[in-house]
Amino acid sequence: MSGVFVDAFYFLARLNPGDESHEQAVRFGTQETRPIVTTAWVLKEVADAMSSPANRPAFLRLLETLQILTRRENHPADGRLVRPWRPALRRACGQGVVVD
Repeated sequence: MSGVFVDAFYFLARLNPGDESHEQAVRFGTQETRPIVTTAWVLKEVADAMSSPANRPAFLRLLETLQILTRRENHPADGRLVRPWRPALRRACGQGVVVD
């Protein structure tokens, strides 16, 4: 079974009850049966967004939850995941430069 990639948008909406996409993110998280796939880069982005002292406990709970989930994959923060997509990313940025 192939997984479904989730990015920082999903995690931040899921963690923030005031986010306009919160209910949709919760519904997705509870109904999705495919494995969740994310990267260390995504988790770093979420950590940055949740870095205020008031938000840190929620981020730590997220990390603990991800560690015990069996339906997830976490890819390390290195260029192997991005390298095959580099030409498409360059076109999407319109800048011709993607840092890996």
